[in-house]
Amino acid sequence: MKKFTLSVACICLASSMALGQQMPKKMMPALGPIHSANGMTLPKDTFVTAVKSVFIKKDKAYDGDDKIFNPRKQSINMQRYNFIFRYGLGSGFDLRFLVPAFNKKLDMFNPRARTWGHFKNQGVGDMRAFLRYQLTSQKKGDSFFSAIDLGLELPTGDTNDDFYFENGIKLPNHNPLGMQTGDGSIDPILGLSATKLMGKHRLDGSMMYFFNQKGKNKFKKGDHFQYNLSYGFKLHPMFMPNVELNGKYFGKNELRGKKQNNTGGNEVFLTPGFSSNLGKVKVFAGYSFPIYRDLNKGALGTKNMITLKLSYKW
Repeated sequence: MKKFTLSVACICLASSMALGQQMPKKMMPALGPIHSANGMTLPKDTFVTAVKSVFIKKDKAYDGDDKIFNPRKQSINMQRYNFIFRYGLGSGFDLRFLVPAFNKKLDMFNPRARTWGHFKNQGVGDMRAFLRYQLTSQKKGDSFFSAIDLGLELPTGDTNDDFYFENGIKLPNHNPLGMQTGDGSIDPILGLSATKLMGKHRLDGSMMYFFNQKGKNKFKKGDHFQYNLSYGFKLHPMFMPNVELNGKYFGKNELRGKKQNNTGGNEVFLTPGFSSNLGKVKVFAGYSFPIYRDLNKGALGTKNMITLKLSYKW
């Protein structure tokens, strides 16, 4: 499993660096992938805002890639809205702030009490702040763009909401903790991304690692590793279809110092999508479905994801 994850991660960056040495005569407009980060920073005093919405559904438990019986009959529907603000500082640096908002729904059966719980929660999540630096640039004669991200996830979400079963029983200790909008920890983030422009063709690859720390409720989310590879072809100056491979690895959560063995694992998604350039407004959309799973026994697998994004350059 670790070899698979490392191999895909290396491919994500190596593919973006592999072709050509010279910058194309005509650089394509700001079109690109919806999940993978690109290897570019914003020019000085450039300000971009964006809203990215992701709709996620999980309804089956797995052991590796095999569906297994789930006595709790859990089903998760979640909408995440990321409000993104980016500003170019100059000298190859830019700042990025991401403020998430959640609308979560969890249906779960309690076999002992023979009752259902229909839990809902919504609100602002844990904000992320990034400083990005341009390592290489095709505009300066390098063979590809690349950038490094240093970030923090900050404890701005709630951690103390309470949830009740249909029979009125309150779950103890603010469980289920995955329904909270935050986890109460300050988490370092490290990212690396690359972009290669070749006429009408575009390759993007990115990796990002979340070093999750112990937060409130004696709870620690497992470390999170994202790895992505994207290819796009410019059919028109205003339209680019693209296809992505998006990997998500989660370590096991910990509660009161003990590993939660029914959490964590690895999923890889195929995401066909497109981006459209409407002047200062950019539109992105994608539909993701899993093509590979290796989940720890009892973890819920993702059925699909639908992603929409709008960005505006001021």
